[in-house]
Amino acid sequence: MKVAHAGAGATFFLGIAMLSPVASADPPAIRHCKHDGVTAPAAPTWTGTGTSAMPRDAVEALRAAVDGVRGAAVPPGKTKRYGHADLLVHAPLDVVLLQATAYGQYKDLNPWRFKTSRIVAKEKEQTDVYFQVSALKGLVTLWEVLRFGPPVQREPGVVRIEGTFVRGNVEDASILLDLHRIDDATTVISANLLTELEFPVPAEELERELSNSVGDAAKGMRDKSEAMVRARLEAAKPH
Repeated sequence: MKVAHAGAGATFFLGIAMLSPVASADPPAIRHCKHDGVTAPAAPTWTGTGTSAMPRDAVEALRAAVDGVRGAAVPPGKTKRYGHADLLVHAPLDVVLLQATAYGQYKDLNPWRFKTSRIVAKEKEQTDVYFQVSALKGLVTLWEVLRFGPPVQREPGVVRIEGTFVRGNVEDASILLDLHRIDDATTVISANLLTELEFPVPAEELERELSNSVGDAAKGMRDKSEAMVRARLEAAKPH
């Protein structure tokens, strides 16, 4: 990632990037993609077993943190620092997984960050999703296509969902979700967001924005999951 400290130089290069063709947010290759309108894949049913080994004190701390815990971290198995957020959800893993794999609806999780999200290609277990995202407090609009594979069990009780960079007007990008099964009614979302820009930006500023963006998206995922649980309970009541 090309990074610069805050100051006149960074401001100058940011201004150039905003005016240059690389900042185009809707490239013809995507706008006219023949795969537009592909139906979203059926929701997966997770059959993995086990309970996450997340420490009890960490889980209890998340119970008390309404907005979760945010920062920057290197996710397990990775080498780069991502914007990071942990959030507890009062919903079983299969419900959270349903929301986490509704890729075309990501724009509804955090409308300020995700201006557009739509599936543009689907082949076997690979799903390509086009994102148009707002960055640097809304000053820049970026686009990227991420490829999601099927959910995998990273370790007992932990399901990983990952979108990796295919193309876009950024240097690199990724969405990484680890869903921790705490018990039959509780899941912890460890959400990670990577965006490496083609122009200089202070690293701390970018990491702070990424952690807030992915934290807000995780909150949206939590709210949808808990609403689904309430709807199921209401439907199960005798009438």
